[in-house]
Amino acid sequence: MATSELDKSKTVIYGHQTPVGYNEFLVDQILAADDALKAITELKKAKLLDPKNESHRAILETDVFKLRRGLCLPCAASTAINQVLGYRLIGDTSGILTIGDYFRVLFPHHGSYPTPENPKGWLITTPSGDMYHHAIIAFAQGLGITAYSCQGFTDVSEFQPILEIGGGVTVSLNNHFVIEQTLAAYPETVEVIDSHPHIKVLTKTGSNLQPFQNGKHVVTLLDIRNSEAIVADSFNLPQTNTHGLTATLPLETLNKYLIYSDHSVSRGIAFLPPNTELPHSLHPIQAYIPSQVTQKITREITKRLTSQQN
Repeated sequence: MATSELDKSKTVIYGHQTPVGYNEFLVDQILAADDALKAITELKKAKLLDPKNESHRAILETDVFKLRRGLCLPCAASTAINQVLGYRLIGDTSGILTIGDYFRVLFPHHGSYPTPENPKGWLITTPSGDMYHHAIIAFAQGLGITAYSCQGFTDVSEFQPILEIGGGVTVSLNNHFVIEQTLAAYPETVEVIDSHPHIKVLTKTGSNLQPFQNGKHVVTLLDIRNSEAIVADSFNLPQTNTHGLTATLPLETLNKYLIYSDHSVSRGIAFLPPNTELPHSLHPIQAYIPSQVTQKITREITKRLTSQQN
């Protein structure tokens, strides 16, 4: 929930202690990866993932120590949802629900209900294994939270009204944010080879260099005040051992990452608390979610919540 003003005594740069007030909301990709892989293994055993399907194949190739795990959006969304609720409902290793539950709940519906307009049916992930906004929105709806995919903004401060009413926000940034901001405190983790940056990743058998990939990276906006934003980033490397990363950044700095390498329009998701509406200044995209899918997802999430609470 938005604070009255940024408390600089509690807001810190990446690699340092997280502001206490946000600790319980944050979700970490490294910690979440084990349960996500467990969920993927369960789906594979249940024959719900088809190796011939490009999106499924990308998920099957997911590995804890690969940078492209497709987890930044569900992790950022979970932090935003936790913020809206005011408690840790979704966690990485702890919580009533975990990141793996996105896969368990959503993937059985991948490709369901094809239509002439959507002949491939309702899809959960892109061919590269990243979750679509509409899949995240469907999961949020299953929790009783209204969410909208927004596009075309040039300043993240356009989401300030959402934060002021107790909402949550995720924003897609140029992936260079990871190198220039998230890993800025750990220069030893980035190595340039033939003018191309590589990220050093510690593995169970040592370490390796993985080529940096252009693309998008999703973070959570926790607060905006006085031309600055508190940002939560789920990205982490095994060797940094800094779980729950936050930073206070000037809006001017953050906004430059809204320009993507593929020149597409800016994207974000707004999660609303009960009895509130999306400000007219934001431009939502109509999320395609079949009503049958919404009903089934809601029932499945309700069942999981009930079993965990009993």
